[in-house]
Order: sequence, then structure tokens, then C-alpha cells
Amino acid sequence: MAVHARGPHGEDLGRFEFGRCSGSEELRRELVAAFGKLVGREWNAAATLQSRAKLMRHFLRWAEDRTPPVTEVGQLTPAVWNEWILPGDYRWRLKRLLLAVESLPPATRAALKLFRGGAPRPAPARTYSAEEFKAIKAAAARTLRTAQLRIEENTGLLERWRAGQVTPDGAEGQLAEVLDGLSRTGYLPWQPSARGHRHLPEPVRTVVHRAGGVAAMTARLFPTCAEMGAAAVLLICHEGWNLSVLQKMRIPGHSPNTDAADGAEVIHRIATDKPRRGARRRHASNTLVDLGEGTAGRVVRRILRITEPLRNLLESLSMPDDRLLLAWSQDGLIQADNWDGQTLPYFIRAWAEGLALTPDGRPLSAQALRNTAQGIYGRPRNNTQRTHDDVYLMRNPDIREASADVVAAGLNAAVDHAYAQVGMRVVASSPYGESAEVVAAASGLTPATALDILGGSLDTAVAACTDFEHSPFTPSGPCAVSFLMCFACPNAVATSRHLPRITYLHQALAAIRTTVTPETWAADWAEHFARVSAFVEDHPTEHSRRRFLAELTDADHALIDRMMERRLDP
Repeated sequence: MAVHARGPHGEDLGRFEFGRCSGSEELRRELVAAFGKLVGREWNAAATLQSRAKLMRHFLRWAEDRTPPVTEVGQLTPAVWNEWILPGDYRWRLKRLLLAVESLPPATRAALKLFRGGAPRPAPARTYSAEEFKAIKAAAARTLRTAQLRIEENTGLLERWRAGQVTPDGAEGQLAEVLDGLSRTGYLPWQPSARGHRHLPEPVRTVVHRAGGVAAMTARLFPTCAEMGAAAVLLICHEGWNLSVLQKMRIPGHSPNTDAADGAEVIHRIATDKPRRGARRRHASNTLVDLGEGTAGRVVRRILRITEPLRNLLESLSMPDDRLLLAWSQDGLIQADNWDGQTLPYFIRAWAEGLALTPDGRPLSAQALRNTAQGIYGRPRNNTQRTHDDVYLMRNPDIREASADVVAAGLNAAVDHAYAQVGMRVVASSPYGESAEVVAAASGLTPATALDILGGSLDTAVAACTDFEHSPFTPSGPCAVSFLMCFACPNAVATSRHLPRITYLHQALAAIRTTVTPETWAADWAEHFARVSAFVEDHPTEHSRRRFLAELTDADHALIDRMMERRLDP
């Protein structure tokens, strides 16, 4: 019982065996059918399929061990579903698989559709400091540069030997002869021994011994796994690509170029494939320019140079391969997307081992490099602005720490602006009620004016006006603006008697927001709503607001309604 997965364009995503999994045959058959249904439609990346297959096997083990065991999807009731708890709350990843099973009970299907669980709240992402990132990038560049010098030196020797410019009997000639056979077949001339082992004939054995061994001899012409790991690290540092993109990356398409003195391409157009972005946005093109050392274009140029002898070999063996990241050993070709997506992580581990690149001693993390690159470059790298902000910047601990003061300053400025926009004064109720003396003391007005405020003779629709004849909004005469501007006016004073009307006004404005276009709201209502919101949220409590609405009289209700209908405007 297996699924041979292929992507939407026919690419091989691997074979997933479920025949030896735990669980009843019926349950396995139903889940495997659903797994196959989702392959290439919703799950079209090898890493995703590996993760979902592992989770499915875990669920099958749990279903078998449960008492009583779950032997078919029809037995998966909502109660049974709620019993299955995987550390880290990864049930949401199995949700899509179960929904694809037609025999799932309707009640369970409804429960799954309502289930909004997700991955645990992401912790701050692991990153490297600027110094660590720079050191890792420099070490990878040295590795790639050294590989290019080594391979070019040996291919140069081989070309001179084939041109008859090297003495055959000397050490150089012997080395060149072994390189010639290696370049044609990819392997050293092994011979079987009497005991079933193999050995190298003389003088090849002597040449290989002088070269440092079989691996070192092979590496004279072909890139190693560790060097491809260094290449991947450099591309991550420069472009922020993730491993799934690098695994499938092909050599760049040809571009017009007249700038390179040696005839090498200066402009490299790299095609990327990122299935998680969806069918319409998964394919993209990236232009990398070789502007010298330290540029992404120079990295691509070096990769092409050190893999050229290997590509020539594969071409001669009728095995052409256009993958960007290729390595070779005496066991044969190693492609970046071999081993169900685990090859590239192995390349990186092989390069980083023993280099002491991280002070904490933890293995080098490609994701941490990507997180760091996204933060350093400060703009989206092969993802959307929202993903860049939410997934990379907001989870980057260095950026979060550095942004704390900026965020605090921004919030304080917003609060200060809101208060500056609200000019209305408020007289809070005292335990002894409101008196002319209390209002005068709190507002700075004369006792006579305070008495008029309490008596209601100065009332507008939302507050009391202490100087109607001299409005800051109508300098030439009496106030002639909407009563909504009272919240921005220093002449306005609100007492507890006005709060029911203001609370109801706030609700009315919120209701309007749902019925008008964003353009109309921004032009006509947003500024007023901001002032009223700042006033309401700063003064009455939530409990008080409910009490004020209960105290609202029919006359107050009608007054605010008329004001909102613009029937009270001058």
C-alpha cells in the first residue's frame, strides 16, 4: 500500500510506503486514498508530503493503541477526535487529510470545519548576529573560491596533457593520466581482487595516495557535497532562498552579455519554484548580476565553473542534468533533491562540521540564516510583504528588541495626538454629586457659568458650550459647525449628564462605519469617530457605558439621531 507522488507538472515527489504501518487495513486504505487525492493538488512539495506521511503514521499507531481501537474512519466521532492530542497541537495538519475521506461522519466533519487550531504560537525565530552572519558568509565564500581554484588547476593540467604539453613519465603526467580516465568515466579504475574486494592497479594507487586518497582524487575534478553545502549557504545569505527552492533550482537561462572580459555570463536569470505560494504565484524569475566578489551573480558563476566538468561527464554518459547544485563521489552522482529532500541539509552539515561557525556549538541552521538575511536586507526576499513582516521581522529577536523604543514612541505619539485632537473638557462626578463649585473648580470657569452648565441652558447636542459667540472654528462670528466638532473644541464641557448621549453617539458612529464605503468613511466620519472613541475610552468604564445607555432618555435618543441625520447642522 503506497503512494507514488507526482507534482502538478509531473515532477517526482517520492514514493511513500504505508503497507507496514500500524492500524487496520480498512483505516489505512481510507487514509492512503485521501493522501493520494491531496498529492499534487494541495500538497505538492516533497517536504510537505514527508511531514504529512509521518503524521499519518503517528495517527495510525494511536488509532490502533486506543481502547477500543479505531478501525475505520466511520468510527472517528467528535469525541474520539478530541482524545487525540499530539504534542505541539499538530492536529490541524491532519484535519485536511480527514476531510478528504468521504466516509467521515457528518458530525465529525462539522467539528473539523469548526476546528481552528493551528501550530503553536511561534516563538522568536533563531537568528545569527551580524558578526556571525558575516563570518558564515565569508567562510562559505572561501570554500567555493578554493574549490574553483582546485578544479580549474586540474582541468588546466588535463587540457595541457591532452595537448601533449606534459611529460608522460613525470608526476604531473601520471596525475593527468588518472584525471583523464576520471573525467571520462567518473570513477577510478578499480579491479576486483581474489577475496572479493577491489583495488587500484599501480601506478594509479601511487598517484591516488599522493593526491590524498580516493575522495581527494575525485574532488580534483568534481565538487564535493560539502562544497555544494557552502554554495547553498551563500545563496541563502545573498537571496534568502529556502531549501525547498534550492533543491529544485536549475542552471540559469542564457542572457545577453557583453561585459565579461572572459566571456562568462554577467547576468544570470534564475527560475524559482515555490509551491506553497499557490499555482498562480509559485513560479518566479530572479535576475542575479555578477558585479564582482561579494555579489550573488559571482556565486552563481562560481557554481557553474566548479560543476562544469561534472556536467560534461554526465553529458558524455547520456545523463544530462541541469540542476544547479550537483556533487559527485566514487558512489556516483548526488543531486540536491535526492533522499526525499534530505540531501541539501546533509550538504550543509557536511560543510559546517568542524568549522566552529556558531559560538553556542549548535549545528548551522539554514532557516536561521534565512531569518537573518531577511532581517538584514529589510525587504521581502522571494515572499510577500505580509509574510516578510509577520514571519521574519516580527519573529526576529534582534529586530524586536531594536524596535521596542520605536514602537513605544509611535504608540505614545498616537496617544498624544488623540488627546490633542480632543479639546472637550470633562467634569467627573464627585461622591456628593455635581455642584456649581465642583464644576467651576474642575473646569476653571466662573461659578455663574458653571451654574448655567448644570442648569442645561448652555447645552448643545453632546455637551455644554461656554462661549458660543467665539468659536475657534468660526472666527468671524457665532459657531456655525457641526456639533460633532464639540469634541475638538476647548469651549465644550461635558458632565455626567451628557455621557449617555455621548455613549450612544459612539455606537451610532460605529454603525455608520459598516454601511458606507471606505472612501466616504475616511472623508466624512473617521476623524469624528477617532475623537469620540478617544473620549469614550478614556472616561467611562465598560460598566459605566452600559449604565449610561440604560439611562438614555427618548429625548436624548431622538436628539442624537437628528444630529446624525445632519438635521441639526447650521
